[in-house]
Amino acid sequence: MAWVILAGPSAWPGIFVGAFALEVWALKHSDPTLSLYLCLLSATLLAFGSTAQALLIRHLIVRYVGAKNLFQRASHILRYLSVLLVSCVCASSLGALTLCWLDLAPWSSLHEIWVSWWLGDVVGGLTFGSLILIWAETRFRPHWE
Repeated sequence: MAWVILAGPSAWPGIFVGAFALEVWALKHSDPTLSLYLCLLSATLLAFGSTAQALLIRHLIVRYVGAKNLFQRASHILRYLSVLLVSCVCASSLGALTLCWLDLAPWSSLHEIWVSWWLGDVVGGLTFGSLILIWAETRFRPHWE
């Protein structure tokens, strides 16, 4: 997410490839008997959700907060938080539905999977995303400002 905000929407292939590789590893690690077709299909859908979410977050931040000085005002911080809370629905919904649709998880656990996924994305965006964005903002600011 932070990389797409900093580098722009052209960074989406890197997000997709990284998410795809991570999902393939996680799926094969959690179930070594999983077929290659099912592993690649689910990893593709999950990577698509992660990429779409990162692009959505960037679009909403640029539109409603501004790409520069994200954390300079309280109103910007609240907008950043709002964008995260809303945008993280994207990957958690697609991810939970994919796992249940492909019978990698029971439909009865859809709600728990969705909430866990959403919370993980929100907390990750608030902690690591914020730290990376703050670091990049202060790192590349000229010293005379």
